[in-house]
Amino acid sequence: MKLTFLGTSHGIPEKNRFCTCNMLEIGEDIYIFDVGAPLAELLTNRDVPYEKVKKLFITHCHLDHMNGLEMFLRLCKWHVTDSQAEGYLPDKRVVDKLNEPLQTVGQNNSNMHIKVRHYTEGVVYQDENLMVTAIPNKHLDTVGGYSFGFDVEVSGKHILFTGDLTHTMDDFPEIAFSKHYDLIVTECAHASVETLKEQLSRVKADMVVVNHIYPQSKIKEILALDGEYNFKLLVGNDNDEIKLEE
Repeated sequence: MKLTFLGTSHGIPEKNRFCTCNMLEIGEDIYIFDVGAPLAELLTNRDVPYEKVKKLFITHCHLDHMNGLEMFLRLCKWHVTDSQAEGYLPDKRVVDKLNEPLQTVGQNNSNMHIKVRHYTEGVVYQDENLMVTAIPNKHLDTVGGYSFGFDVEVSGKHILFTGDLTHTMDDFPEIAFSKHYDLIVTECAHASVETLKEQLSRVKADMVVVNHIYPQSKIKEILALDGEYNFKLLVGNDNDEIKLEE
């Protein structure tokens, strides 16, 4: 099992950093967590067939987390007849809008398996490879939106994507303080490094990766924290890979 960071920037791309996008490979299957990066182009450059992507999970419907989703799914609809790709989003209004062109019957080679699904708190998806559970956070509470993190279980291994959090980080997933994770992926665009430091002192993990960082001057401060905890602390960069033994 391998996690590759295809995008590690915050709300806008930075030099050598696309917006948030994480690719989890389990055997021959691929699962994507957030699609802020140009996924279609990145997979093409890696010689990864589109049909390997089974599901795409979006933490919340800001463009820096879903900008590459629609193009990828439309390409699969019209050009990849073997694709079974489905997107999962927390806002039903966005789901309905995206599904309109995807569910349109057109040419004979149109792939009608391609669609977007709505999810809420709890188990979002489960198959022979993994189980994905949505954990709500408060990132969009002030605007009446929906935002989540994801707990991912794969063959006894546990990964947590916290999603974007509030500036106080009081919505850091409580489960991270009681359940041990092999890997936690979190952000530092909205909170101070000091606030992040306080939350990290409570988590139980083997490794924590921080990406989605703003401003970039925080990176040096975050890296300086490595060694203060009982886990390895890293700052994620585009194309970094983390292998977890199943």
